[in-house]
Amino acid sequence: MTDTTDPAGELGAQFRSRLYQEMPPPPAALATPALVIDERSFQHNLELVANFFIKHPAKLRPHTKCHKSVALAKLQISAGGTVGGVCVAKVSEAEVMVDGGIDDVFVVNQILGKENLERLCALASKARIAVLVDAPENVRSTASAAARAGVSIDVMIDVNTRMNRTGVSSVEGAVELAELIAEAHNLHLRGVSGYEGTVDVTDRRKRTEQALAAVRATCAAADAIRQSGLAPEVVSAGGTSTWQITGSEPGVTEIQAGGYLFCDGGHLPLNPELEPALFVVATVIGHAEPDMVVLDVGSEALSAAYGPPIPWMHDCKVEHMSGRYTHCRLGRGARLRLGDQLWLLPAQCDMAINRFAALHMVRDGHVVNLVSVDAGGCSQ
Repeated sequence: MTDTTDPAGELGAQFRSRLYQEMPPPPAALATPALVIDERSFQHNLELVANFFIKHPAKLRPHTKCHKSVALAKLQISAGGTVGGVCVAKVSEAEVMVDGGIDDVFVVNQILGKENLERLCALASKARIAVLVDAPENVRSTASAAARAGVSIDVMIDVNTRMNRTGVSSVEGAVELAELIAEAHNLHLRGVSGYEGTVDVTDRRKRTEQALAAVRATCAAADAIRQSGLAPEVVSAGGTSTWQITGSEPGVTEIQAGGYLFCDGGHLPLNPELEPALFVVATVIGHAEPDMVVLDVGSEALSAAYGPPIPWMHDCKVEHMSGRYTHCRLGRGARLRLGDQLWLLPAQCDMAINRFAALHMVRDGHVVNLVSVDAGGCSQ
């Protein structure tokens, strides 16, 4: 992952300087640690990406793992430029979205095991559900579960483009799976999906080369399936690090980006047109040393698995995190007293969101909305 302690060098410094100066103080009555959305930046990101996909043939299928909120998912859909549905990572997340009124959900994962397949099939009786497959056993178990439940499930063939995590590794493998799916009475071949992961290369030319190599492998699988006589409708790919690149590629029909809403520390160097919008607000509760402050948040509430959070303040860096505390080293230009509050930009929004029950939408220093994290803790 990108080094989030100094995102994009001068570019990150430019963002940090501009936004920190413009950022109003946190709401005085806000109990910390708290997860906060800066409404202005959030709205900017929402509209920017929606307008891009309104103008392009490929459409957005927002990935909701980054916010786990039905309300925000509906806001993304209503902004325009989408397929009218969302992505999720888990069956439990799909249950939350369907129960919340979203009727087109793509579970971007392989689902195995009797209980999870039964839950998936139960959803298919209430909404249009798609799921990934990448092996004959996966196809057969999904087909058997769908037959027992008397439902039809859309399936997407997972193509391994660069992650080496899941997916078929050849066009021949994709065609074989497509033919097996076509023989199953309770499955419908919806298309192919190839997620290239976060292409964390700040050099735009190199990032474009890597992203296009990945997405063209996905398109090649779709073309081979068509040549076999079958008709995949959807080619799904991309993410927040590549949404403009992959979203402009001929043949791609939908993009799985979601983190663009918040532009966390990992995506900040890769998206100069987006603005950081999600922060954890913490309070200074101690001065361990004259140039060191201790905050009331640690890895228990703010994971550092993808790197430490970025203090949104000049001359201030995270030096150490424990379960419930964060130590920040202050430079000459930084002054913080006991009781002061500090904005922290998470390195990765998904893991920060999953540890809070609600998001505080803030405008001009005031909380204007409380957004429920409906799918928080949904890991099955």
